[in-house]
Amino acid sequence: MEKLIGFTTYPTRYPIHGGQRRVRAFSEFYHEVGFNYESVCIYEKENYSASQVGVYDLPLERLAVEFSKVPFVSDLLSGRYAAENVGVVDHFSRLLFEKKPQAITLEQPFMWPLIKRLRESPEISKIPIVYSSQNWESPLKIEMLIRSGVDRQIALKVGKEIEALERELADASVAIFVVSEADANVYRSFAPDKPVVVVRNGVNRPQSGAIIKNADLRGLQDQRYFFFVGSAYPPNVEGICDLLLQGGLFFVPPEKSFAICGGAAGGIFRHPTYQQFLAANGERVDFFENILDDQLDALKRAAHAVILPISFGGGSNLKTAEAMASGKWIIATPTALRGFEHLLGEPGIIIADNHKTFRRAVMEIYRRPPLELSPEAVLRREVVYWDRSFDDLRQRNFRALLKLQ
Repeated sequence: MEKLIGFTTYPTRYPIHGGQRRVRAFSEFYHEVGFNYESVCIYEKENYSASQVGVYDLPLERLAVEFSKVPFVSDLLSGRYAAENVGVVDHFSRLLFEKKPQAITLEQPFMWPLIKRLRESPEISKIPIVYSSQNWESPLKIEMLIRSGVDRQIALKVGKEIEALERELADASVAIFVVSEADANVYRSFAPDKPVVVVRNGVNRPQSGAIIKNADLRGLQDQRYFFFVGSAYPPNVEGICDLLLQGGLFFVPPEKSFAICGGAAGGIFRHPTYQQFLAANGERVDFFENILDDQLDALKRAAHAVILPISFGGGSNLKTAEAMASGKWIIATPTALRGFEHLLGEPGIIIADNHKTFRRAVMEIYRRPPLELSPEAVLRREVVYWDRSFDDLRQRNFRALLKLQ
């Protein structure tokens, strides 16, 4: 098989968070169309153990550079570090000469400084570049930094640098893959002559014949509860605090009513909004921070509803696809449905765009019976599976898209 090499800012050996899972789905698609795909990265040592990284992955070494003390910019610094470190450049240059890939893909724009440096070699400069975007990154990063207390001028400067990467990379690429029509319009404006293909985020289909395992639901056993899962990514923490927890959870009975899972759990528990009514909230919430897949699946399967309180951010969310596939009631912000706007108005999906309407929707759904979808409604939700996400890309001649003979 021919080869593709992908560059990221996180290892993908064991996919857990959304970016990793998207890379895995692309890897399977590339194999389907005749390419072996290998992902390499610059990663944060604090976040990944030695067992999680691949043989070609390298750790990010902190540099005394501009933005080095700004939170949430390790992705930007990874590309800078890689491009400015001769040893790193040599490492990835040897990799490309050894593997001889037919194309290079970039997940997000942050490794573009490294690729641009590598392309100073005439041989590497001939390798086609594919930009696999997961967000329009610049405005997302600006909002995230301002919300976290970073000076507005610094946030704007970071955003300007990221947008420059996005524009350069879009111009240098032979094709651009995006997660939503909204993002597609942005990148078409950046590079009007380049093909832009929407590949929505998705979820794996349930394995046929898979054994359903019992798992510890703790205080949620036999309870009617709302399910939320998310990483420690700031939009996950801020959204649930702003839209649900503000003012305390006194609007539901004093019994376990919410399962908050994943990396977001710790940030939510420590957030001043949750801590303000700690005793009352604690009666109603169970946290599952370091959770295994079996327990996560069991919690999702037994839930009455899934909540998607995402108040800002870009791209689209895998947790939205997972919620659609669950067949449960869904309470979501319009932001949470980015990339899935075609499912607006489907049975069981409640849209709530502020603190008041979101809490009111929770109270209403709490009193309703479990959702029962018609076979037709179940079929319409099937568009959220990964094998359907690639429908548009599958219809194209992939080799021609990469400008390969």
